[in-house]
Amino acid sequence: MGICNLLKKDRLTKAEEKNVKLAATDLLTMLFDAKNKILIQEWHKEKSTQETVKRETQKILDKDLPKSYDRNIFAEKTETVFRHFYELAETRRGFAA
Repeated sequence: MGICNLLKKDRLTKAEEKNVKLAATDLLTMLFDAKNKILIQEWHKEKSTQETVKRETQKILDKDLPKSYDRNIFAEKTETVFRHFYELAETRRGFAA
């Protein structure tokens, strides 16, 4: 399942859908850009690197997700995306340089 699908909620306007797609794109760009050193190899094994990934995820989503995402939805989507990346790292199906 793609990040965009993980971020979607029910009843989005066309403009909100664009914001969700932007959030997904910005998030992937930020996390997987090697110079940012966020999704480093084995990041999921250390609490401090997990917190960095979660914090950066929150920053991007806070900036890009539509304002209709209330605090609860925002927290749920942040956790869902973080878990997705964590599971990929844990199963060795995804990490950055």
